[in-house]
Amino acid sequence: TTMSTEFQLLSTYEEPVAPVLYSAIFSSNGAYMDVIFDSETDYAAASTNTIMAASSSSTDWDCSLLLTMNGGSLSTCNWLSASSVRVSFPTTSATVDTSLLIAPGGTVTVIESVVKAACADAMSDCSAYSYASSSSVTSEANASPESPTVIWNLPIVIGNCDNLTLD
Repeated sequence: TTMSTEFQLLSTYEEPVAPVLYSAIFSSNGAYMDVIFDSETDYAAASTNTIMAASSSSTDWDCSLLLTMNGGSLSTCNWLSASSVRVSFPTTSATVDTSLLIAPGGTVTVIESVVKAACADAMSDCSAYSYASSSSVTSEANASPESPTVIWNLPIVIGNCDNLTLD
């Protein structure tokens, strides 16, 4: 198998290429998924939604502001870095229909006109940078998933007339 990598050399005076989705990989326990761009973004700083653009804090925001996927509005996102977003899934399955959430093999799409390329430096005028177009990736299961653990919930002591209830 031959592998190749494509790159583009730009002048310092040229606008950087807008970011494109690169991958979406589930964590080993399936509690979250990391969505990676091929280059650094502006953390959606030019976006009208300032909650999502909070690059320096760990503020969670509705994933449907940036991504289209099954369960996007049920999941919360936060920026891990300028090129990666963590999608956290709801933890209580009693209140959420888990069949509505994305599973490995599902499609993740970045919404166009939300993120731009990261600004090269403080002296540059980055307001004219182009927004990223819509791009999609197929979500992948983790290469090393955790094995399920059985947890028994039962009484320590049981009397002669008590019913044994296992949970």
